[in-house]
Amino acid sequence: MAMNPITRTMQKKSASTFDRGRYFHHAPSLAHAALIGAGEIRNQRLGCQRRTLDDFALVYLVAGSGWFSTTTRTYQVTPGQVMVLFPGIEHSYGPTVPGAWDEYWLMCTGAVFSGLQATGLLDPQRPVWRPGLPSALINLFDALVTARQAGAGAARSAQVALAEEAAFAAEAHLLITRLAQADAAGAPAVTAWVIEACAALDADLERPIDLRRVAKRCAMAYDAFRKAFTSAVGLPPARYRLERRIERAKALLTAGGTPAGVAGLLGFCDVYFFTRQFRAVTGTTPGRFRGALAAHAPPLRRRGEPSTTQRSG
Repeated sequence: MAMNPITRTMQKKSASTFDRGRYFHHAPSLAHAALIGAGEIRNQRLGCQRRTLDDFALVYLVAGSGWFSTTTRTYQVTPGQVMVLFPGIEHSYGPTVPGAWDEYWLMCTGAVFSGLQATGLLDPQRPVWRPGLPSALINLFDALVTARQAGAGAARSAQVALAEEAAFAAEAHLLITRLAQADAAGAPAVTAWVIEACAALDADLERPIDLRRVAKRCAMAYDAFRKAFTSAVGLPPARYRLERRIERAKALLTAGGTPAGVAGLLGFCDVYFFTRQFRAVTGTTPGRFRGALAAHAPPLRRRGEPSTTQRSG
């Protein structure tokens, strides 16, 4: 059967990188603490090579897998891990398979965040954290990115803008602390079977998956696999798979897809079941998600300005 042009276009767009990231100017009076960048990237293809930043940044990997290296060591990274990027320290990272990498990121500057390093909370000798994927942390990151971008460029008084910038810096400080606390709580070290399981659960999101077959690939009985995966990643395998499908759905909706069209592309039995699953993960419906995108469409990038994919944490 021939594929209709709309379906063909949506599938092509779904494979491209979706980048919801921006950098922000901050008031000189907030030089002691400022959130200067925040974003979300899905289907990351390239990562970065031998980059050195002037400020602190965090990259929270929520899907896919890859590698992260500093001047002293290379790490394998999987969902639920955070890469802490320190000013003045060269780093590189990227996906094992181009496109199989979804992240949130933020960038901060100022003495408040330098103080976190002075107290040992941020330690260049421990640049990878393992907080897992608790929904509270993901929602906190997503809310911060959404609110910071919604406020950028909005017409408001200088006093209100200053108060909002201070609030965003405080929220970034809180988020870093929560991530560090979750890491300190003792997320287990990632092993090869976790990487293999995540790769299987991230693949072919439009097709049904046999979780027992995934467990067999990892040389485990299903019940043992489910418990071990939940402990390692922070989500049961079925929930992890559902959240990856919903992330893909959000990318397709962002690319212009309709709820019914996206439901069909991702193999949901009908749009009503898709809507229930989407709401269970995001707290909203696909239609309202599209409406929010239209209300907060990002400004066009100026000619010559580097993309946030090139610049982001």
